Amino acid sequence: MDPGAKAVIKPIRPPHKDAAMADKDGKALGAKVRKYREQANLSQTDLGEKLGVSYQQVQKYERGVSRMSVDTLLRLARALEQPLGVFLPAGAAWSGDAMAGGHVSEARPDYAALSKEEKDMLKAYRDIGDDKVRAAFLATLKAAASRKH
Repeated sequence: MDPGAKAVIKPIRPPHKDAAMADKDGKALGAKVRKYREQANLSQTDLGEKLGVSYQQVQKYERGVSRMSVDTLLRLARALEQPLGVFLPAGAAWSGDAMAGGHVSEARPDYAALSKEEKDMLKAYRDIGDDKVRAAFLATLKAAASRKH
């Protein structure tokens, strides 16, 4: 450097607020991945095999240090048998069957507290492709539930 030249010092920019939000969302998503993986009694290796990634990558997802593609997020929801909406940040939601390509619009509750039987029934209900059959099933279920024993 020329002794007469002045050094140019560039100011360090603070992180953009969107980057901080993304980091917060990544950590929240990671916590949900771990919660539902453990609930499903899967190891990181088991989940990695279902997702087509290494257990190290699953660790990165769970720590929130690596981002997940939409395709991986869909595979994750299927592998853990959870609606896609449980992995989205608060305020974001899906309508229709998100696992089959639903659209953003309404929130779905967290079904973690349901029994296996209740989850099986809910999954079967969501798998009914015909709207008329689904409506008839729901009407039958409501009628059965309202009967006095």
